[in-house]
Amino acid sequence: MIDFEKPPVWEQVKDFRMGELEKLDYYGRYRLMHALGREYSGNLLPSDEASYTRLLHQEDMLRNLFFIDSLEPVQYSEDAEALERFNQDVIDSGLFENWKQQWARRDSLAQRGVFLQIARKFGDALGVDLRVRDLKLAATEIVNAEVDLKADNVILNNSRETELDFMKAYHSMVYACARLYQEKLLSGDIRFDEGSDREDLAWRTFGDLSPVRSMMWEGSGFNNFMMQPTRRHAMWLADGALDSLAAAYDPDRQDELRQQIHQDMRDRYLSHKVLYATSMPVYAAEDVWNTLSPIFTNDIRGLSLEAQTQVVRLASKMHQRGEAVPRQLDDSIEKILDSYPLTDAYKLFQIEKQRELLYEMSMDDKVLDAWQNWHEYDQYQRLRFLQHVVDIHADVFGCRRSRIEPVDIPPKIDPETHKKYIEYGGYKWRKAQSTISINVNEESGTLDYFFEALNTAIHEAQHGLQDHLAREYERGSLKQDDPLYEQARYFNVGSYVYVHPDQNRTHYHNNLLERDAFALGNGVSFYFGLANNEQRHEYARRMRTLSKDPAKHDLDISRGFPNAPWHEQPRMPEPEA
Repeated sequence: MIDFEKPPVWEQVKDFRMGELEKLDYYGRYRLMHALGREYSGNLLPSDEASYTRLLHQEDMLRNLFFIDSLEPVQYSEDAEALERFNQDVIDSGLFENWKQQWARRDSLAQRGVFLQIARKFGDALGVDLRVRDLKLAATEIVNAEVDLKADNVILNNSRETELDFMKAYHSMVYACARLYQEKLLSGDIRFDEGSDREDLAWRTFGDLSPVRSMMWEGSGFNNFMMQPTRRHAMWLADGALDSLAAAYDPDRQDELRQQIHQDMRDRYLSHKVLYATSMPVYAAEDVWNTLSPIFTNDIRGLSLEAQTQVVRLASKMHQRGEAVPRQLDDSIEKILDSYPLTDAYKLFQIEKQRELLYEMSMDDKVLDAWQNWHEYDQYQRLRFLQHVVDIHADVFGCRRSRIEPVDIPPKIDPETHKKYIEYGGYKWRKAQSTISINVNEESGTLDYFFEALNTAIHEAQHGLQDHLAREYERGSLKQDDPLYEQARYFNVGSYVYVHPDQNRTHYHNNLLERDAFALGNGVSFYFGLANNEQRHEYARRMRTLSKDPAKHDLDISRGFPNAPWHEQPRMPEPEA
C-alpha cells in the first residue's frame, strides 16, 4: 500500500518494477502519477549527483506509468461524436473560410476574435462552456498551444509558419480548446457521471504532468512526452479537426500538415531539452549528446539557435575550466557544424564574384605594384595596400567597406599539439563599424610575404560579407525566394555556433564561415601566385567546372598547383582540406 499522505512518495515506490505498477488499481495508478510527478518536478534542477540519479530513476518510473496508460484508448465515443458535430458545423456554415480571412489580416484583435469563436463553437459541440480570458501570440516551449490553467489564458505559438498557415494555427487552437476542456473537468467546472468517459479523462488529467515540467531524457523522449494522457487526447481531437478540414479544403496536404506540426513540436521539445541539460548545476553533458546522437544532421537545423549555441558554449566552459571536452560532445558539435553547408546557389554567387574580383585586381596598378615590390614596402604602405584590397572586395561583393586596424598579438600555444600557432587577423561581428584586425606582431610575420598578407586581408574581408548577409537575414530584408536567403540564414547561425581555434581547430576549420573565407582568401592569393598562364587557364577551367555543377565540387579550387612561387615561402602552405 502507498501512503500518499506521507511524502516523499518516491521513497515508498523506488523499488517498484513494471509488475508492481501493473498491479495498482485504477485510482492508485493516477494518484501515483500525480504524486510522483510533483516530486519529480521539484527535482528538475538537481544540486548533486544523488539528486540527478534520482531524477533519472523517477523518469523511468513515469515512463512506465505512461506506457501502462497508453494501452487504454483516449478516443472516447462521446468526444468523437462531439468532434464530428463540430467539424460538420464549421464546414457547412462557412465559418472556416471566414476565420481564415480574419486570421490573414494579422491583427491581434481579429485573431483573438477567431480563437474565441472557435472555443465557443467547440464548447457548444461538447456541451460545455469554454470561456477564455485572454489569448497571447508568443513563443511556446514545446506544444503549439499552452494553457495557463489558473487564469484561463491561452498562448498560441507565434512562429512564422503558424502566422502564414491558418491550417496550422487552427490545429493549435483546437488543441488549446481540448486542454481547457480537460482542465475544466479536473477542476469540477464540468459535471460528469460516475464511471463515465469524462470521469476517466478527469482522473487521467489529474495524473498527468504539465508540458514544461516533463523532459524524458533519452533521445526518443519526445515519444514518451506525447504518450502522456492529456496530450494524447488533445492531439487526437486537434488532428481530427485538421484532417476533416484538410479533406474538405486541401486534401493534398492532409498528411503533410500533420507531419509538419508534429515535427515542429519535436524540434521544440529537443531544443528545450538541450537547453535544460546544458544549464543544469550538475552538468549532464552526456544528455546533450544523447539528445543529438539519434538526430540526422539535416534535422539539427530544426533545433533552436539558442539550443545549438548552448551546446557549443558547454564545451567552451569545460575547455576554459581546463577539463577535457568529451569526444561525444565534440561529435555533437561536429554534427551541428556539418548541418550548415555552403549552398549551391551561394557557391555560384561566390565563384562569379571571385572571378570579377580577380579581374578588377589584375587591372589595378596598386595591386600590380605591391605584387612586384612588396619587399620594398614598409609596414604603413603594406597596411594601406591591404585597405585598398579590402575596399575593392567590398565594392565587388556589394557590402560595406571594413576598416583595417593593426593589432599586436604574440603567438599562442595550441592546446592539442602544444606548438605555437599564429593568429594572422580577425573580424569583429555585428559592430557599428565593420573592422578587420591585422596582426603586426614581429614574430607572427603576417606582413612579411605578399601572398600571405593578401590571403589574410581577403579572408577577413569575406567575413565582412558574411556579416552583411547575416544582418540582412536578421532584419528580414532578404526575401525567402532570394537565392542567398538560405545561405544568409546559415551564416547567421554559424556566427553563434562558432568555435575558436584555441579550443578545437577541427571545429574552427569546419565552421562554414571559415570554409567560405578560406576558399576566397586562398583562391585570390594563390591565383596571383600561379607560375604561368597555363596554370591560370587551369584555374579558370576549375571555376567553369564548379559553376556547371556546384554540388559536386568544393568551393576552394586552389589546391594542387605545382612549382608555384609560394612554395619558396614556408609561411604560405597548401590550403587545408
